[in-house]
Amino acid sequence: MGERRHFRKLLAAYHDTVRNAVRLKNKIKAKFLQNGITCSGETVYLTEYRQKWRQQLPQAAALLVIIDSLWEQLHQIQQTEETILSEAKPQAKKYPEIKLLDEIPGLGFINAATIVAILETLHRFADKKKIWMYAGLGIDKDSSGGKIYAEKLGREYNRLLKYTAKQAALAVLKSDNVFSRAYLEMTLRKGIASHLAELTIARDILSTAWAMWKRGEQFNPEIDKNVKTDAKV
Repeated sequence: MGERRHFRKLLAAYHDTVRNAVRLKNKIKAKFLQNGITCSGETVYLTEYRQKWRQQLPQAAALLVIIDSLWEQLHQIQQTEETILSEAKPQAKKYPEIKLLDEIPGLGFINAATIVAILETLHRFADKKKIWMYAGLGIDKDSSGGKIYAEKLGREYNRLLKYTAKQAALAVLKSDNVFSRAYLEMTLRKGIASHLAELTIARDILSTAWAMWKRGEQFNPEIDKNVKTDAKV
């Protein structure tokens, strides 16, 4: 279990660096926008285009120092991402369930590895609803006198698992697969709000991962017959 705990910390560190990189990218673009320079796309972050973008800024010493500092910080964080990833991939080979879950359309290695690292062992969870609750995607029901008067997402949960499940949902929606088709069914045909549909897809991804891991089964494209399209808060 010690190795798994170390692996989990490694994946958590990776996600921290990714979030830091996003914050720095936002700051870099903000500096250009503040000076009336539109910078859509990714080239403003790339080393080979740096001088071209730098020349478009007002040549004020303080501003140039700030933008150079932001670029350098981003470069260092991206190097840290690569270092952590190069360490995580060999360790992931110890857990064959990661390779199994990576078969889920659009999930990707990082999301699959993070789900496995956080859940650690399926013996912790009696059913998929327990995993939903642990991920902050389950429903807490307030009741009185046998009547339910409020339903809301649980407030006690693993934040990294919730983040990963929601990121996984966004990732799978970028391609044509069982989950993206279920999402379209909910939003276009049933009129369900997009954020509720995304929560449902996040739950379905965790359910699929849990079932595959528990049974040792590969992803089955026919699973779309079992994907639920009933969205709840």
